[in-house]
Amino acid sequence: MSDANQLFHQARQAFAKRDYAQSVALCAQLRKAIGLREEIANLQAMSLLAMGQVVEAETVMLEALKQDAVAPGVLLNAARIDLRMAEPQRAKRHTLEAARRASNDSAVLYQAAMTCRQLGDETTAFRLLERCLHINPSLADGWHLKGSMLLDQGAQEQARAALEQALALLPTHGKSLADLAQLSEQDQDQDQLEQRLLQAATGSVDPWDRSSALFALARRAHKQQDYERAGTFYLQANALGKSLRPYAFNRWMEKQAATLEREQALTAIGPPGQGAGATLTFIVGMPRSGTSLTEQVLSQSPQVLACGELTAMHALEINARPGAGPEQQRKRYLNALPKGHERYARVVDKLPMNFERVGMIHRLFPGARFVHCERSPLDTIWSCFQQDFQSGVHWAFDLEQITEVYLQHRQLMSLWKQRLPDHIFTLPYESLVTDLKRTIGDLCDFLDLAISQDMLAPHTSSRSVKTASRQQVRKAVYTSSVDKWRHYERLLAPAQAKLHAAGISDRRTKSTD
Repeated sequence: MSDANQLFHQARQAFAKRDYAQSVALCAQLRKAIGLREEIANLQAMSLLAMGQVVEAETVMLEALKQDAVAPGVLLNAARIDLRMAEPQRAKRHTLEAARRASNDSAVLYQAAMTCRQLGDETTAFRLLERCLHINPSLADGWHLKGSMLLDQGAQEQARAALEQALALLPTHGKSLADLAQLSEQDQDQDQLEQRLLQAATGSVDPWDRSSALFALARRAHKQQDYERAGTFYLQANALGKSLRPYAFNRWMEKQAATLEREQALTAIGPPGQGAGATLTFIVGMPRSGTSLTEQVLSQSPQVLACGELTAMHALEINARPGAGPEQQRKRYLNALPKGHERYARVVDKLPMNFERVGMIHRLFPGARFVHCERSPLDTIWSCFQQDFQSGVHWAFDLEQITEVYLQHRQLMSLWKQRLPDHIFTLPYESLVTDLKRTIGDLCDFLDLAISQDMLAPHTSSRSVKTASRQQVRKAVYTSSVDKWRHYERLLAPAQAKLHAAGISDRRTKSTD
């Protein structure tokens, strides 16, 4: 093996062991010795991306893309970086070019379909996935993806057929079993489904499948009112989930503390509904606080474009290009919105964690409005813990971390409401589900929208929903999730103590911040 080949082999081994800094150093050494090579630049870019150095990863990847006949896998990796840099149009170009160059490669087509789904282009995602499954009908993950996308659209029976096909190929496919369990609550043969979930939870070689199966078992035990057993499954599922999704939680806490200190002097630049961002509405709050239901309600208005959970603002915050000013930032965000967004009176971005960056958003778009979704503290904390977040919410597998995030969220929102009182509307979840008409009327007044009958029946919407609440928003508004935490009071005792120490009541009341 030549010295260069040996160095590259060591760099790949370092990447596999998650020693990304070593991988970057070895790639730099290789480039100095033999010059730019596509495979070296690709590995270096992916190592930088894994380290969170997204701007640097973009720079290296752009160098790789200058090479002749770039491999499809490199193009897909470029699309991943594009998404992190709030460049969805470029991500789509790279994704489709990868699919074109590897039109008979089921693995590339599957990844391309995943990216198109993330980009909100479901038509293209389905087309690529159908091609993938035609080439490789034995791909269980492909059938699960098809079932999951059909669930996004509310096509439950078609989704069931696709999920069953995935399970026929791989009986321990935990994600398919978990989705099927939510579709099969009324089925007769519940014992068989329970056994299949238990088999996946203990026997699957894939830890992600075991995690999904454990969450599904917990939900089933809750439905059966066996709360002790449900709690045990939730603890096991979250312990496994946390081990699979390492997260620098202390760094996140430090960042929020710095934001609180820095933003004390924030002042309103202009009134809501005027100037830059006059049509923009950001739905913020803790995950599982009613944000999806609120967006679903608003999406029923013909005046509203509901964009789902856009990551563009987060990307702008953490991946700012050197020298980029406010105008460039605004342009990047607006370019990340769906085409034709200018035709709507209101454009809704529902990324709950945008509560972290309300001040930044206001500076970029002083005319934007914010809807803050609130929910009973312990219901919020427990609902996060019981949800199988597949990506993004890495702190939600630990009750102590969830409680700390809730407290930080509370402090930040209190600050934003003090500094920007006219820009923020507080929407209590409990009011939304118990008095929908009045609550939505107040929300429409804040947004200068006309209320419609369709908004009072959000479950009738045919729009695709990709969030964790996609099943719930298909149902008529219900109140059974209010005070759910009381079934798990013993597990929540430490969280309750922290809330009490912070002066926050666990009673179901509207925030007094």
